Amino acid sequence: MSVLRRLWLTRRQALFAGIVGLVPASGRGGTQLAAAPDATPWDVRAVPAGEPMRQLHAGGPSGLLGTGASGSLWALSLKGQAPRRIADGIDPATPVATGHGRIAARTADGGMWVWEVTGEGGLARTSPSSHSANVSVHAGLVVLPLAVLAVVTASVRSGDPLGHYLARFEPDPEGRWREVARSTDAVLPDARPVQVDLDGRGDGGHIAVLAGPDSKRYNHGVLGDAIEATRVLWLERHGLDVLRELNLQSPHVFEDIALRPVVLRGPQVGRGLLTVRSGPDGGQLALLTADPARPRDLVLAALGNTVGGYHRWLAPTTDGHHMVA
Repeated sequence: MSVLRRLWLTRRQALFAGIVGLVPASGRGGTQLAAAPDATPWDVRAVPAGEPMRQLHAGGPSGLLGTGASGSLWALSLKGQAPRRIADGIDPATPVATGHGRIAARTADGGMWVWEVTGEGGLARTSPSSHSANVSVHAGLVVLPLAVLAVVTASVRSGDPLGHYLARFEPDPEGRWREVARSTDAVLPDARPVQVDLDGRGDGGHIAVLAGPDSKRYNHGVLGDAIEATRVLWLERHGLDVLRELNLQSPHVFEDIALRPVVLRGPQVGRGLLTVRSGPDGGQLALLTADPARPRDLVLAALGNTVGGYHRWLAPTTDGHHMVA
């Protein structure tokens, strides 16, 4: 097994690096990316870009979007064509989201920006930005058929790092996206909510998000982020009411920003959520499920081995069927 290169990752970078084939590395804070002996070489090609990219996202009119360092949003071509600038004034630190013919993004001033394809010959239409949205920086967006979900701050002037909530936005008759519902429970400031069908109803599912932000239970902050989640909420996607929840007991936290849907096999067929639970013995993979016998609860269905030692973490990834850390 030949080592390609060593990666030094912050927690947020590690979550979405798309790493496969990880093996332990010497030294603290490092991992090694290795190639299996029988691995098929990747088809690597250059993608023209109009400027240095801060974010990449699979989706959009060309199949790949890039947010440039200047705040410009680009449709990037996988066929070597010139990049197309879609918009300016986009926050390059916050990921965009796509779905149902739309692109949603946070503007540089915290507003909600939505680009959509109309039915008139596939023309693009940009909805006016809602500058009062107060969309949280670094947090994820979810595009639904009739709405966009975003993490918002309770008040720009409050200065409370724990005062963040999940909000639902819908377009008004003028096409401006307005907040129509908000969670009653605080969520993680940089949470990445995800739509998942945990009950197996086949209705597209509802919204799972890391919540219960706490800055005192798990004292670390070595990577600059001392706020961790203590709860997981599964919220009804329209009114954002709590359908199911799980509350961790001290001293544990969910040292994560995203819940990853996975397919369950065996006696408990359906979908679960993969995340990281951390405590005195370090991080460990955690699998959450919705037990039909407990209709209001999410449960810790399985826990992996701890990495051993306080302030030691895991960087998980999954394709929905396999788990790697």
